[in-house]
Amino acid sequence: LLAEMRADGYRAEASALSPDGIVAAGAGNLAHSAWYRDGRLSVQDESSMLVVEALRPEPGMRVLDCCAAPGGKSTHIAERMGDMGEVTANDVHAHKVALIEEQSARLGLTSLRVMNVDAAELGQALPPASFDAVLLDAPCTGFGVIRRKPDIKWAKREEDVAAIAALQERLLMEAARMVRPGGRLVYSTCTVEPEENGDAVRRFLER
Repeated sequence: LLAEMRADGYRAEASALSPDGIVAAGAGNLAHSAWYRDGRLSVQDESSMLVVEALRPEPGMRVLDCCAAPGGKSTHIAERMGDMGEVTANDVHAHKVALIEEQSARLGLTSLRVMNVDAAELGQALPPASFDAVLLDAPCTGFGVIRRKPDIKWAKREEDVAAIAALQERLLMEAARMVRPGGRLVYSTCTVEPEENGDAVRRFLER
């Protein structure tokens, strides 16, 4: 794919951060390309790809993505597993679950299934300690993506940080219940707030 993109005149390079990534400068919206339509590529930030590196999925695993929409990480996990095993992609919003299904179909994945439940109530829908790896890409204030979403600076208030941190704590405790003994739990956000990151992890470990 990298060779094809270069042959078509794109300034494309292999990602220095993810073995699965290609960085194409000035390429426009590649979601309109035939490569995208045919399932040859997906569009995702390198930082998002690093989350899957941390999860380290392997063929045959059972993996849960707790807050999965729109599905970029879930499908990346399934691809990294060679589409062998089981990836459960959950989201609380039904219309966003449909987006995950669309991405899975576009990529021809058979190992990915979707769920539509509140991630704070996963224990009511799934057996505990039943996954080899669990990803909680938690809802957050989003300050880490302010470059792409500059309206955040007007839409968020200081009290939002405390409220979202409390939600993250609930979700993290529930996600942890899903991990089998010896399994892996990855917690990620796209914010820079300590209360939502390092502090959240410390509170979880204390409990």
